[in-house]
Amino acid sequence: MKRLLAFAILLFLPMGAFAKDYARVAVKIAPETGIINGVMDIGDKKTEFSFDLKDADYNDGHTFVIYRQWLPDIPEGYGVHLYISLPDEYITVTESNRSYQTPAGMRYEFDNPNERITLAFSDQWIKTNTDYNGIGISTYFTGKNQQFSELYISRIKELMDMYVPLLGEYPYSSFNVVEVPYPAGHALTSMTFISGSIIGMPFLTEVSLGYELVHQWLGVGVKADYESGNWAEGLTVYYADKLYAEQKGEGVDYRKNALQSIIANARQNEDGTCLMEFKYNQGRQSQAIGYAKSLMVFSMLENILGKDDFEESVRIFIKSYMHKTAEWEDIIKVMEDTAGVSLTGFINGWLGETAIAEFNVTDAQVNGALNGYSVSFEIKNKYKELEYPLEILVKTEGGETVYEYFYIFGESVNVEIKTESRPVKIVIDPEYKTARMLAESEMTPVLYHMFSKYKKVLFVKPEDERRYASVADTLENIEVVSDSVNPALHSDSILIFAGEGNRAFEKMYRKPVPSFEGDFMVKGYPHPTGVNKMSYLIIGRDADTIKANIPRVNHYRNYSSLVLDGGHQFRKGIDSSDRGIEITLGNELQGVPVQKMLSIKEIVEQNKEKKVFVVGENHNNYAHHENQYEFLKLLKESGADVAVGLEMVQRPFQKYLDAYIKGDISQEEMLVKTEYYDRWRFDFRLYKRIFDYARAHSIPMIALNMEKEITKKISSKGIASLGDDGDKIPADIVYSGGGYKSFLKGIFAMHDMGMEFENFYEAQLIWDETMAESAAKYITANPEKTLIVIAGNGHVRYGRGIPDRLKRRTGLDNVIVVQDDEYKAGIADYILNPDEMGYDESPKIGVAIEDTDSGLLVKEVSEDSYAEKAGVMKDDYITEFNGRKIMKLADIKIALLYTEKGQSYQLKVNRAGEELTFSVSF
Repeated sequence: MKRLLAFAILLFLPMGAFAKDYARVAVKIAPETGIINGVMDIGDKKTEFSFDLKDADYNDGHTFVIYRQWLPDIPEGYGVHLYISLPDEYITVTESNRSYQTPAGMRYEFDNPNERITLAFSDQWIKTNTDYNGIGISTYFTGKNQQFSELYISRIKELMDMYVPLLGEYPYSSFNVVEVPYPAGHALTSMTFISGSIIGMPFLTEVSLGYELVHQWLGVGVKADYESGNWAEGLTVYYADKLYAEQKGEGVDYRKNALQSIIANARQNEDGTCLMEFKYNQGRQSQAIGYAKSLMVFSMLENILGKDDFEESVRIFIKSYMHKTAEWEDIIKVMEDTAGVSLTGFINGWLGETAIAEFNVTDAQVNGALNGYSVSFEIKNKYKELEYPLEILVKTEGGETVYEYFYIFGESVNVEIKTESRPVKIVIDPEYKTARMLAESEMTPVLYHMFSKYKKVLFVKPEDERRYASVADTLENIEVVSDSVNPALHSDSILIFAGEGNRAFEKMYRKPVPSFEGDFMVKGYPHPTGVNKMSYLIIGRDADTIKANIPRVNHYRNYSSLVLDGGHQFRKGIDSSDRGIEITLGNELQGVPVQKMLSIKEIVEQNKEKKVFVVGENHNNYAHHENQYEFLKLLKESGADVAVGLEMVQRPFQKYLDAYIKGDISQEEMLVKTEYYDRWRFDFRLYKRIFDYARAHSIPMIALNMEKEITKKISSKGIASLGDDGDKIPADIVYSGGGYKSFLKGIFAMHDMGMEFENFYEAQLIWDETMAESAAKYITANPEKTLIVIAGNGHVRYGRGIPDRLKRRTGLDNVIVVQDDEYKAGIADYILNPDEMGYDESPKIGVAIEDTDSGLLVKEVSEDSYAEKAGVMKDDYITEFNGRKIMKLADIKIALLYTEKGQSYQLKVNRAGEELTFSVSF
């Protein structure tokens, strides 16, 4: 009779709908007898079969779920047309590409069945269904949960509106949400099972439902080849959980939590678990790899490709591999073709390496640049097999934030980032787009680690062991010891301290156990030996309370602390931490007044009533000039009416400084007319920022120094040799002896001056007295001004050079500042000790030259220099550079001052009467 029934069913099927590559299956389900009977027709071959419902994976007499193989083997390459007949009180649902209501019942068409087809039916379900653009959306809920059907259907429509544009056409004719009476939550073809006990919980519709729907495209529609690694879970998380977090503005926190999950559950280079070995969820460690690490790999791929190309490549991949099995290699190949980039080095490392990226930042240094600053550093890559994109931002004192993108590969990468104002901080990967180890300052002591597989030690008073026994019962791989044991002996383990007054906690953290309100508390603390472990404090009112609450902690694993009261959340918190790896640049505290470290801002604030600041320098130290610039800027910003006195400009050229500040002449013209490179010679880029700022803010600049023709005469034959030029030197000269003369004798002894010391001494005195006199005249004529004198440390120390001589003339106290000097009593009011700072020096073309009446003669060309590479030869005359006529050394120095790296410039020479033009690139 069973045989006749089965064949009778087949006779009622519309045979024209079958293709020859489909197996036709008709089944009759008889719950009252506990048997499924059926027949499978493939061409001329018919096979009868039956299945005993006692072997169903779930059977409570009302609801039946069968995952295992209940059909005969379906030949490879065949689909299935499945017709199911069962009593009217039952509703059935099964995996399929399409389903139809026929006069004889439901027919399901499954184009690409797996090894088995999941089947479920129940007499407890109420089916609610609707249509979305030709797709059937249905819920199969019991009466108890029927109230949530409309919520689920509405949410599925919202999700379809979002995912169809993102992922392409939905691959099936329906999507069914099926309630089952046991813990479940996994996607099958065109359907998902959800436990009836949690259907009403908000996270199901907010997050989990979308996750199951995305699986219809990724993992179900396009299947992962488990043998080469399951990519589907990570990409599904990318388009579900991570996407929802981003929509709520919480994407950064989500990615950081993913990294913390990896760090907590899959320690660096341990256990041999890599992405190509991940097949499916087998616990927290596999989740950390296959979900969190895989998600971060896709985040990095988005960063490399750009969001548009990344999303387009995923759509192309889905369309190309729908109803097929795909490997990591397949999706990467599509991405390469779409974006036109090679990902071989990137993906090989991330599929095979068990660690995540880990690096050190070394040699961070701020440098001056022609039109701003640069910060340079080296990133040393611990795992050179791993390549990764890395976003780095630099914050400046002017409020500027400069974002840069780098691709890290090999053992190290040198980084340089340019800014307009002075860099004060580097922040690396602030949005957590790279799969990397977190720095200790970033790591929040979250509750993740307490539930990891790694070794733990529970410190508890012996009399409290029974009270906290459930902690040891709940957590795996845990050893219980007395709280009298020194926790440092177990520093390789996760440390858990239980109970009030825990002695081990107090020994480790040097503070008492905190009190709290509520029945149960757990709080995370940084571990003493690194970020891949944590420490925890647990306190509960009694054994029953602890036993009831310790399992609940796992639901709050992203938090740092949790207090429960009566089984309900009382308070939860996340400790603050840095966002990204932060590196502070420069030593803000430099000034030393009697050994108290101060910032320049504090020095200015302490002396805001003073009218004269004398700030020393080593002429070729860029950091010293940066500090002088800081003094100028901070005094200006404080409201002072500022002027700048300059050692490096001589008094006869004052009118050109005035014209420059007024904007009547250019900086280049000012340098020519003040004969800067003939009289001072130090690279003007050392001082350029000070000059630029003064002009931008109309700050007067005062030429302080004596012209070198006078000091040269004095150095040669003394003041008595000046004759009529004697009127040019100050009338009031103090021949200070003692320490200053001894200091000058030391300088004299270190160099072959080719002169008598007394003449050298007089020249230095005239230098100091002239600068003091020039400054005094300006201050007397402009009493409202605050004057900053910029001069060498030798003219400033102990006040003997400029400061005392200036005070003698004005009666005003000076604020005396020297830089990079040893502390000695009376050396200055403040000593600055700045961090070393480089700068982009004006380039040198690599020739030895001589000023001649005929022009600038090339005496020698350095090997492998810019000049040699360009074609310049000995005995050439340099006649023009970058459009500027060259007659002497100062001309080419000014021309080179305004060149930039990476640019090419024309250099003209006269070679034996013939003019030649070369290209010079720096």
